[in-house]
Amino acid sequence: MLDRVTVERIAAEYDGQDGCQDERVFSEQFRVPIASQGFLCKQELLEIVNWKAARQNSNAGRNDPTLVEDVTRRAFAQKEPSEAARVLCNLKGVGTRMASAILTVFNPKLYTVMDWRAWESINNAALVGQFHPPTPDLSLDSCDTYAVYLNTCHRLARHLQVSLRTLDKCLWMLKGRPPDCLAPRWVWRARCSVAITLADGPLASYPSCLPASRSIHSHFRSM
Repeated sequence: MLDRVTVERIAAEYDGQDGCQDERVFSEQFRVPIASQGFLCKQELLEIVNWKAARQNSNAGRNDPTLVEDVTRRAFAQKEPSEAARVLCNLKGVGTRMASAILTVFNPKLYTVMDWRAWESINNAALVGQFHPPTPDLSLDSCDTYAVYLNTCHRLARHLQVSLRTLDKCLWMLKGRPPDCLAPRWVWRARCSVAITLADGPLASYPSCLPASRSIHSHFRSM
């Protein structure tokens, strides 16, 4: 069963990995100046990119320093997660998933990282799922999907009484392993209208854009 103790135990395994770079980008020394100034300088952007996906280092390095400051300042001022991510995508080397990492470093209490490992862990878990609000595109490269994913993680974290960051580490470590690695009371259904429901009640719903014959998992695999 996926409970608080289990989540924290698995998250601790993440912290114990060789070469884990979280300590630097989530340290107060790194984060406090960013929160205080309300933007990233180019070097700070490059450090986050190197942590999330080093393959994008060369692309991110082509950004003009002034543009980095302007774009990140506008993104951090946004109220809607999808808009914040969308603004960040104006930078070279930054797509939706990279944007989620940047936002998470900026404010890990408000944002979380979206990547395929964590997504598949949620998708394979016994979650009965209907996301809210509606999203026209279930691609992991969609800023609207990030807003949906973030909303789901907030609800999960509250239910499990853990931080978003702890939940993300757990989901990343599970890497989409079978449902019996997570809470058996969660069940996935993918229909034209699906619902995310916890044992103690429904969370939210939206009309899915998936045809009844396809699961969310198979949808992502085919993309």
